Amino acid sequence: MANELGAVPLWGWVLIGVWAAYQGARGAVEHQTRSGTDYPGWRGWMMLYVHDFAFRFVCTVGGFAALVVAQSIQPEDGASIAAGVALGLVGLLGVGGQLHYMLLLGKWPK
Repeated sequence: MANELGAVPLWGWVLIGVWAAYQGARGAVEHQTRSGTDYPGWRGWMMLYVHDFAFRFVCTVGGFAALVVAQSIQPEDGASIAAGVALGLVGLLGVGGQLHYMLLLGKWPK
């Protein structure tokens, strides 16, 4: 897996970073608009907006990594085909900004 990720050119990593930063910023803005309240002070900002930014950033970068690994899988048997399809799906959800929603669907109820 490290070989596949190492084969991504520098401009690819820059593009991944920019897109992941956009998705992270989008998450912080969505969180603020959905809650309807502004959390004053650095504690509220740090606990809510930075967390949402980081979660979406990691999901997006993970989606790109899953796509890179999925395209390198050689279809030898049913298990490798299933792994490629699963990684492709996770990759598309991550790059498209929907992976965090899918992960949050499995959270414990309050």
